Amino acid sequence: MAVAPALSARTSRGTVGTAARKVREWAAPTVLVGIAFLLGLSTARNADVWSHLASGRDAVSGLWTGLHALSCLANAVMFLTFSTLGGPGLVVGKAFVVAATAAVMAGAGATSRTVVGVLLAVFALGAWLPLNPICVSYLFVAITLSALDRLQSGDAIGGWGRRPWSHWTSFLAYIVWANADVWCLLGVALVGMHAVARSVARVARGEPFDWEPWRLFALLAAASACGPIPWHVSTVAREFGHQLTNADPALSPFRADFARGLRDRQLLGAVPAAAFWLLVGIGLLSFRQVEKGKAWVRFVPWIGLFLASAFDVRFAPFFVVVGGATLARNIRDTYVDASGDSAVETPMSRGDRLRAVIRASVFGTTAAGLLAAAWAGWLQSLPSERRNWTVEADPSLVRAADEVNRWYSTGALKANQRTVFFAQEAEDVFSWFAPAVGVSGPDSQRATGAERVRDAILLVERGSTGELADASVGCIVVSDPNRVPFAVALRNLNAFTEKWTLAHLRGRVAVFVRAGSGIESVNLTSRAYDPVTADRAPDKGEPAVTTPPQWSDPFVVPRPSRSIDRDESVTYLIHEETTRGRRMVGAAERFLAILAASVVGAPGCGPVGWAVDQRATILAVSGGNVPDPSRGPPPVAFGRFVAFLMLTDVSADHYLAVRAARRGVAAAPRDPGAYAALGEAYLYLLSDPLESNWGGDFPAIRRLRRVQAAAAFRQALVLDPGLSSAHFGLAQVYFEQQFLDLAAVEFSSFEQSARGAGQSPVHMAELARAVEAARQQVEANAANLSVLDRARLAERNGLQGMALDALLQSDVAAFGSAGIALEMDLLLAAGRADEARAWLAPEHRNALGGSVYDWLRVQTAAAAGDYAGATAVLRAQVETATPGAGQPISGAEFWAGADLVRKNVAKQPNGRQKVLTVLASLFGGLSGYGGQLAFESQTKTEAYLLLAVLALEQGDMTACAAHLESARSLWENIDKSGERFPSPARTVVRQMTSLIHR
Repeated sequence: MAVAPALSARTSRGTVGTAARKVREWAAPTVLVGIAFLLGLSTARNADVWSHLASGRDAVSGLWTGLHALSCLANAVMFLTFSTLGGPGLVVGKAFVVAATAAVMAGAGATSRTVVGVLLAVFALGAWLPLNPICVSYLFVAITLSALDRLQSGDAIGGWGRRPWSHWTSFLAYIVWANADVWCLLGVALVGMHAVARSVARVARGEPFDWEPWRLFALLAAASACGPIPWHVSTVAREFGHQLTNADPALSPFRADFARGLRDRQLLGAVPAAAFWLLVGIGLLSFRQVEKGKAWVRFVPWIGLFLASAFDVRFAPFFVVVGGATLARNIRDTYVDASGDSAVETPMSRGDRLRAVIRASVFGTTAAGLLAAAWAGWLQSLPSERRNWTVEADPSLVRAADEVNRWYSTGALKANQRTVFFAQEAEDVFSWFAPAVGVSGPDSQRATGAERVRDAILLVERGSTGELADASVGCIVVSDPNRVPFAVALRNLNAFTEKWTLAHLRGRVAVFVRAGSGIESVNLTSRAYDPVTADRAPDKGEPAVTTPPQWSDPFVVPRPSRSIDRDESVTYLIHEETTRGRRMVGAAERFLAILAASVVGAPGCGPVGWAVDQRATILAVSGGNVPDPSRGPPPVAFGRFVAFLMLTDVSADHYLAVRAARRGVAAAPRDPGAYAALGEAYLYLLSDPLESNWGGDFPAIRRLRRVQAAAAFRQALVLDPGLSSAHFGLAQVYFEQQFLDLAAVEFSSFEQSARGAGQSPVHMAELARAVEAARQQVEANAANLSVLDRARLAERNGLQGMALDALLQSDVAAFGSAGIALEMDLLLAAGRADEARAWLAPEHRNALGGSVYDWLRVQTAAAAGDYAGATAVLRAQVETATPGAGQPISGAEFWAGADLVRKNVAKQPNGRQKVLTVLASLFGGLSGYGGQLAFESQTKTEAYLLLAVLALEQGDMTACAAHLESARSLWENIDKSGERFPSPARTVVRQMTSLIHR
């Protein structure tokens, strides 16, 4: 009777063990499938999805255009899904295909060990999951390997005759695959490699030759040729070759920077490549424990695809699928065979139960962590983003497609005029969004056409015209993610103004049409300065992001969508660079024509008059002809003439770039690329010939641009500390201001972030030595100095960073109002405008003085793009301009005051009163008279000019003209009163007025 309780206890413990085993059996594969599903649930940004949808639209409509002809079935399914469920339906469908691929790789009866092997393959596959039919090929490759494994293991009873359905099912599946993707040929090749390996193994063992795998190979090869579309071997060969050449080397696990990233502990984004090599290593080791016959048959396709991956990265994802399925089967054969009957129940002791609980806890924690990492995008290539189920098209290409489609629809472009493309990605997007263009033809043919167009444009300098000479080409679409070829294409096509006209320039796309087509050309001058149609920046800027990206951001913050305005900002700068020489020549020729007309219309002044006339001298020296600047300097230094600088229209591109970048920041305030583009635009504006001219007369303009550029670059680095372009841009701003220590830090950061790119400032070592020498000098002389004096000493020696740190680390009471002003000035110049804005409070007005306080507020607002806030401060200055106590006066102010004294003395009735008036002026009346007039006039002048500059930058041309008119009215009133008020701002206002009136 005592045996029954013990037996009952053992039975209970055995039941617990059985339940735990069953949980493990389904939990691990479920987690595997879930991770694969999440990896597939990513935003689709590949451009070819749109050409596949266009091909599906044509197939469903009964049209034959040859577009993606070898994947017509998959394209039709994609189109019907997109028409019914939209973009989310497509992305979710792809995620299910990826999850199914993982499940088939794991196979039936997957254990936790086999799941680990397949999990490596899923991680590696995360780098190659675009939304196109290739994902279907992954699934079919996994199914093919599963079928071959059943055939090899003897699961298929008998041979060819006794189990026909196992072959005919594969036959039908391959017919579907043949019309879904051209990679069906790889499946046939895998079966062929399996047949060869199996035949060699049987012959080596002295067994009779087995024809069954060869029959299967012949059957599947025939199935691959049974598509419902007319094609032949050469067509398939071309399309397959196009697939091999259309590879992204950045995704290759064989690239050298992968090992460098691991050495530098840059693991984020390296998971796919690391998983690839782990899969290779563990896969090789797994063959050692498998029976030799099986190992050989599995090893041949494994090593074949690995070598193909080393040759061409497009084979890498298929190797991953083969490697994952093979590793799972090797592990299954090794551990199942070694363990024998795994169904035998053994009693569980208390320690066994504790270990089971620990294993379950570890498994649950690991599974939750991997699922969370998959949701955040950490298991895929950079940049990481949380899971999303949208399909995004490049907005620049979509806008250009709409424009070109409108030209065809309205007859501006004739039906017999072809549109050609500089890059195939543009053709893919146009095939869906611009059906009137009529994109057609197989992928290889379209790729060849794009290459011909590309060569014709890039090599036009060498006399190669190619596609450009074809009269049937009426439109050229130029776009390229690479900045260099895009710039070369713009320069070459803009040089042929007699043949091609720039008709569209938005985002990162330029569209050229045949000259004389009637389509209006792009007028950047009007786009920049027209009061009605000028592009504008938002009135208010986005609040600065003061914290760097957090590890938790991918869980909650979506990746910013690509902004057309950010791309457009860069495009304007490229356009200015590539057309600068031609525009300078054209402006110089127009300038000479204006001078010649003015000389002809002038009255005769005799030989002496002509000799001293600057216009005649310029015409005589230039000879009326201006060579291309690329062939040598012009005979006359035209750059000193503002009229010539205006005629170049270079400034229009720079203002348009700033406005577009501001719109890009407003659209994506967490996009570091948008802030980097904004900083670059301000750098170009700093070197703009007109703004440089104005900054020489009115230094506040140049100061404002430096503050804005530094703030933009620093904000980009807050969002992405490793952005090399922002480090280099900020270093340039610092170096221009002679902030040596800050510039050295940024140059060093740039060198580290751009390591391996061959980019390193040549003056880095010299700058480091200069900083060290200045630091030693400051430390040697700062022993007994106050905080403010130490900061001033560091500033004078080019160590503004040291000066700012000294002030920030001390209490305000230690340096007073003068130190506050210096601290705020350094914060703004260093790009830390957000800190300056947060610290600046109304109570600081009395300590700093009204004019200094307001100028700081204007700078902080302008740095943030808050045009409305800066305008409000300046308007208040105009309305309340009064001199402050002890306000210093300049020489011009003194003479203006002296002039008032003279007039006041003249009004006195006798000599005694005249003497008293003079004495009163000498003891303070002079500064009272002159200071009142000079301070009010100067304050209002500066405010009006800054208002005009900010309005011009924003694109509010009506407000800009009104501010300039207010400044002119102020000076007219002064002039009418007989007072003197010399100011360099008069010249700037006059030039700015001429610019916007053009």
